[in-house]
Amino acid sequence: MPKPEFKVVSAHAFIPPPLPATVQVEQDVLDLPAGICTGFHHHGGSGIETVLTGEVIVETRATATTPASSKTYKAGEAYVYPAGDVHNFCNMTTLPASYTAVLLLPNGAAPTTPDE
Repeated sequence: MPKPEFKVVSAHAFIPPPLPATVQVEQDVLDLPAGICTGFHHHGGSGIETVLTGEVIVETRATATTPASSKTYKAGEAYVYPAGDVHNFCNMTTLPASYTAVLLLPNGAAPTTPDE
């Protein structure tokens, strides 16, 4: 029987900020329909979100040390964020988009909290 072939479509590595001794890892795959935004929100831990299909615009709110920003990410590109980073994912195209989110959450931290 021939060995099945596979290829890594997208690989990203990052060094997270110092982590507490006990964390949980959450991985989600999300579909974002055309013309839809997630709404501004933040996560209880650091994470990385990789676009699988389509493209999304990631808007971030200003903090004491960084200005607000808006950047387009296409399939295979990743957005890395620290805990508490307030951001909004928007699909402003006419096609659906999907992405995966991997969160490093201290035990008891809320995965996602909406922001006004």
